[in-house]
Amino acid sequence: MVHHVRSHRSGLCTIVRTAACLLGALATHVRASVWHVDGSLPVDGPGSTWAAAFNNIDSALAVSSPSDEIWVRQLSTPYRPTIRADPADPRSVTFVLPPGVRLIGGFKGTETQLPPTGNRFASVLDGDVGAPGFTGDDAYHVVTIASGTEAGRLERFTIQKGNASGTSGEAWFGGGILCISSRVQILDCRFVSNAASNRGGAIYALNALVDILRCSFESNVAGGIGGAIRGQVVSMNVQNCTFFDNRAVNGGAIQLSSIYVSGSGTPNVQLQNCLFLDNRATAEGGAVRLSGGPTSSGAFLAVNCTFAGNSASGAGGAISAQTTTHFPAVSLLRNCIVWGNAAPTAPELHGRQDVAWSDIQGGYSGVGNLNADPLFTRAFSLSAGSPCIDAAQNAAARRDIFDLDRDNDWNEPIPFDLSGISVRFRDDLATPDTGSGSAPVVDMGAFEF
Repeated sequence: MVHHVRSHRSGLCTIVRTAACLLGALATHVRASVWHVDGSLPVDGPGSTWAAAFNNIDSALAVSSPSDEIWVRQLSTPYRPTIRADPADPRSVTFVLPPGVRLIGGFKGTETQLPPTGNRFASVLDGDVGAPGFTGDDAYHVVTIASGTEAGRLERFTIQKGNASGTSGEAWFGGGILCISSRVQILDCRFVSNAASNRGGAIYALNALVDILRCSFESNVAGGIGGAIRGQVVSMNVQNCTFFDNRAVNGGAIQLSSIYVSGSGTPNVQLQNCLFLDNRATAEGGAVRLSGGPTSSGAFLAVNCTFAGNSASGAGGAISAQTTTHFPAVSLLRNCIVWGNAAPTAPELHGRQDVAWSDIQGGYSGVGNLNADPLFTRAFSLSAGSPCIDAAQNAAARRDIFDLDRDNDWNEPIPFDLSGISVRFRDDLATPDTGSGSAPVVDMGAFEF
């Protein structure tokens, strides 16, 4: 395992140059061949139709080329990897996603065209490859992203029960997905009950470009850092995702370091319309921990995110940004709600924070910030009369890089909130506009009232 990127400067420059290409691939993907997988079939077919489908995903991955699509039928039983990365180690089995290949689940097994939406989470990729229910012989990584110049794409799956419990090398990173020097787009996926003995229970990304849309991270755990995601030298866009009940020593849900920050001050890791709920750290950063170091700093930008019910046994119940190193870490919060988190030191925010147009329990210095009960519903949306309605900054909203409304406009502000249904900019006529911008003024938090 290479623990360091040989040249952080070189890796960061590569990320900056290619980030736009990765994001644009969602729109410019050109389909070549379509391969079919139906795990209920007794024998392996050539894969060209549903009637003659492969009966396992590994066979389809082995024949696929860049721009190919692999359609996977949803079953009541999970799909498990069978091909070993190390012939001598049965736990090294993993689905290897080739560059440029689109692996899609949630099919009924009768489709002749790709539907615009499918059954999310229905096709299951499972790391429980040994004795059922015993985690000690589970696959180290359910999915491995192969390195290459094109982005692989994974969508409409549940990824579960990976267990990177090795003691060295890659075997203790990334129980759900291992992504090193590679590129991937992850859409409409659920990561549940994955583990790593060291870093990134659900996803470990190093020197990588990663886009994540409409995903759920639930009950993932890391023995070290990043219960759901560990990112180092990455460019990452995370939109409309939920992080619930993830655990680690530092960064219960996410831990970041060596993140490039542009000349305009914008980090290469950006989150929008995300909910962090009941994540825990035994040290710092119940939801997010950002680490600085002698040569690089951790950083992220969160826009219209909600942090609630997270906790840390040390500092930063919601977010902790390390400040004692030569290059201090920093979190930039815009249009966010940080409320009801817990820690002995700094229950909400710890370390270096840049906060504006956000509602922070206990208050925080910065333009447009509030210290007022957001009046959450049980689903952590806003109740009528919430001070967070029409109180944020329109200009802070990020671009619609995933084209959520399918109007071929990737430069407009994001059109939806976390629900994916409610319009992101909606004027509540019963609430005076106290935010920044012309009506309709955006709300604070992951949900629009």
